[in-house]
Amino acid sequence: MKTKTWTALPEVNFKATDFGCVLHEEKLIAVGGREGNDPTKTVKFFESLWFDIIVDDYLLWFSQVESYDLKTRTFKTMPSLLKGRWLHNTVKLGKYVYVVGGRASLGEENIISDIERYVFKNISFLSIKYLRY
Repeated sequence: MKTKTWTALPEVNFKATDFGCVLHEEKLIAVGGREGNDPTKTVKFFESLWFDIIVDDYLLWFSQVESYDLKTRTFKTMPSLLKGRWLHNTVKLGKYVYVVGGRASLGEENIISDIERYVFKNISFLSIKYLRY
């Protein structure tokens, strides 16, 4: 692979913005996020999954987690977050991935004040604490 150049990689399995991303064992892990506010795209994109999404004024937020293996150049769906969220922080510390805060929808009352921790050994997210402001 050439250095100091950009390389095109495969597209992600879901279209999202405002998601978190961390590197773990040569895998990029994309966490949560949201899909834009165009109602025609939203309905068309999710017409077969309408019962699995959260819609607030045509804004969708995800609990979906995807990993991209840098060696094999493949995507894999991982266990979902306990709460769909966007504009959150995602950080890897040691063997855990932490997802902190974020928003569940529009409006100040919908700010999420908890932390989820992904445990690779158990292959799941756990809620561990509420943030205090």
